[in-house]
Amino acid sequence: MTFTPQPGEKAPDFAAKDQAGAIRRLSDHQGKNVVLFFFPGGGSATCARQAAAFRDQVALLRRSNALVIGVSGDDVVGLKRFAMLNRVNFPVLSDPDRVILREWGVLRGDRAERRTFVIDAEGIVAKVYNAVAVARHVQDVVADLQQMHGPARLFPSVDMSAVESAG
Repeated sequence: MTFTPQPGEKAPDFAAKDQAGAIRRLSDHQGKNVVLFFFPGGGSATCARQAAAFRDQVALLRRSNALVIGVSGDDVVGLKRFAMLNRVNFPVLSDPDRVILREWGVLRGDRAERRTFVIDAEGIVAKVYNAVAVARHVQDVVADLQQMHGPARLFPSVDMSAVESAG
């Protein structure tokens, strides 16, 4: 029996190879918010659209002290091709043995179910997105991060406190 980590629970740690073959661990990112999204595989147009949406908003997510990590059951070679074709600018991790997929409760048949977790800087699950609507998913994640941690600065070099106190 598998379970899905719920908000308030410690996020299960893992280690897996990314598209470049480097080992990545969730625990390496303590002190940052992590947007961890699981996707069925790099061969579908829907997965490509989801990855592109995260790619296009990665700078805004970083301003919310968040980094993006994708995970699928694809092998490293397949994920490298997927990342290159879609100009992915974040790690996508390979879980060909489905260990991480099982541990996170997202394995359906032999593929990952499309699901996203926001993990806070202390390694606690803050939000779970069970029903991912790819068309608006990244906007939902950004909005939730802003609600959790305040708005991301669109212009980080501008000190907004003087503007906010004047209004």
